[in-house]
Formats: sequence, structure tokens, C-alpha cells
Amino acid sequence: MSVHVVFVHGVANREGDAYSQTVARRSERFRKLVFGEAATIENPYWGAFGANPAGGRYRCLPDYDDPTGDGVEVLAVAPPPATGAAPRLVELAREDFPETVDLLFAGVLERAQADGPDLPDEAVAQAQMAAIYASEVPNPPWLQADLTDEQFLKELTNRAKAYATAQAGAVPENDVEVLGLGSWLRDSAEAVVDRVRNAGGRVALAVGREALHGHVATFIGDVFSYLKDGSGRAPIRALIKDELTKAVDSGKPIVLIGHSMGGVILADCLGDQAFCDSVGLKDGRRIAALVTVGSQPGFFQELNLLGLDPQPRLEVVEHWINVFDELDVLSFRAAPLFDGGVKDMMFSSRTGIFDAHGAYFERVQFYERLRKRLKALDVPVKGTA
Repeated sequence: MSVHVVFVHGVANREGDAYSQTVARRSERFRKLVFGEAATIENPYWGAFGANPAGGRYRCLPDYDDPTGDGVEVLAVAPPPATGAAPRLVELAREDFPETVDLLFAGVLERAQADGPDLPDEAVAQAQMAAIYASEVPNPPWLQADLTDEQFLKELTNRAKAYATAQAGAVPENDVEVLGLGSWLRDSAEAVVDRVRNAGGRVALAVGREALHGHVATFIGDVFSYLKDGSGRAPIRALIKDELTKAVDSGKPIVLIGHSMGGVILADCLGDQAFCDSVGLKDGRRIAALVTVGSQPGFFQELNLLGLDPQPRLEVVEHWINVFDELDVLSFRAAPLFDGGVKDMMFSSRTGIFDAHGAYFERVQFYERLRKRLKALDVPVKGTA
């Protein structure tokens, strides 16, 4: 049986080519890595109802191209980024094998989707095999041998395939070679080591100040736009109502996924009994799974911003998985603030404090762990009847 998935995005999403490409690529990954090809995946867009300052740019943000413009005085200049020889990929793998493999295949998927959202089967298969292998064999003895980076890549793909064969036997018929993935694997390997070198460390990966500052401003603006009555709240809830009504009418098991503010919006709607009745969630009909990722329903509930009773329970939700990252400062636990039915799960992307909020949907390990968790909860996913 296939599922009906509704993904509610977070803040700072605005219509355009970049947003459309992100939605298409993410939906393809959910189909290929989690739910299967038959899944219906809807992505309601509510960014049009978020914060929209006049001129499309917040005037309170500094101009990083001309920091001394408009009367701004510069008191200090930041030091240049660290330089030096790039570390070898195998050295990074010895330090943290699962993280290195996850970064490596995140790059493979990104390159595989460079010309469109479709993911080739060989890229999907190799990424899943490597993710499972690295997760279950985090310190392989062969990694201590004297290997070049090219040898490491070949050893990794062969070992991952052998492990998958021993566990299930469901692997590609032909041997997987590094060049068989087009050059995606080698290009991704080069990008990983360059990124670590340029950042000057394993965890503190670089990010542009302007992009981060603008994201935080839009985050705050979109949050207040939703919380303020008469602003974006009513049309956003109306949009979600339409999507959930279609999901209920489909007759399929329903999985709701909310990233960042999207998780808050879903928790707010599902905690409203009248709203749930209006979309057909009554007479025993329930949501098979709610997945909030890098989200803040626990934080908003603690501040009493959702208008829910203390320690509420989302009665229409069968299972609620709340995923947070220890480095994602915009993600919070939910279980302490809601009465049962919530399972907090920590996902360590290790990408760096500035990148962590958006890294979940780039990582193969995230999709694989979610698939296994949903399967254990009897939610239809790829690999089940």
C-alpha cells in the first residue's frame, strides 16, 4: 500500500527556480529512499503569506558588499580563512567514518540531480548500501591500511556491496565501480576535503554571513507573520486544510512532514479539534505518522504561543517523530511539552552550526533512518508489501 505524504516547508522559502528545484529533488529522494515510487507527495507552498518587506529586502541588514556604506563605521576586520594543504579523504574517514561517508554520498546525490530531479537507480542503490554499512560498521578494520583516496572509494563501494549481499542480497547485479557513478563519487570526494580545508576544521564549516543573516531575519519575520492574527495565519491554515482534506479523501495512510516552522504549523493545526474535524480526521481516522524535523513546536508550546492546553496530546496522530540536531540551534525537543505519543530523535549531521538547520534532507543517513523507523511503526515504506 502506498502512502499520501504532505511536506510543509519552513521559513525563508519563496517561489522561484531554486525553490522549485529543491522541492523536486527532495520529493524524488523521499520516493527513492523512503516511501517508494507509488507514494503521493504534496508540497503546499505558504511562503507567499510570510513576511514580505517592501522592496523584498530587510533594510536593517548590513550591506556586506559595501560594509562602510550608508554611514556604517567598521571597528574591526575579520581575519582571512585558514589555508593549507587539503586533508586526504581517507584521513577524514579514519576520524569519523559514518560522517565522512554521509557527506560523500550527499554530494553524490547532489551531482546526480544537477540536471534534473530524477535520481539514477545506481546512485540510489550505492548511497543506501554505503549509508547502512557505515552506520552498522562505524570502525572498519580495513580503513587502517595504507590507502590512497581512490583506493578508499573503491574499497568502500565493494565493502558496502558485500555487506548488503550478506544482509539481504538485494544489490545491483553488476559490480559497482567508482567510474560507474559517472565521476559523481570522485567529484564529491574532492568537494568534501576542500570544504573541510577551507573551513579550518571538521565541524566549523564555512557559511556566508549574508546568507545566514538574511535567513535569520526571514525566520523571525515568517514566525511573527504566522503568529499574528489577521496576517499570514488564516491563509496558511486554509492552505493546510485543503491539503489535509485531499489526503484524507485519498483513503491512503497519511504521513505529514514539517520542517522548521512547517512542524509548528502542523502541530498547531492538529492540536485544534475543530480543524481536525473539518478535514475529515474523525470517527477513528488518524494520521499514520507526523514527522517534525529541525522544528520548534516544543519551544512554542513552552512559551504558550500555540494556544494549546498544558501538556497537550495530538489525538489524531498515531505516531509522532520529532527529529533534532545537536548543532541545529533552531531545533528543539517536543516530548517534554506534549503528553505522550512523541518520540524525540537526535540526528547528528556534524555539518557545522550554520548549515545544520537545512542539512537533514541532504543526508542519505537521514532518509535511511527515517525509513527504518517508519517501517518499525508499520507505516508503508519502500521495501514493504
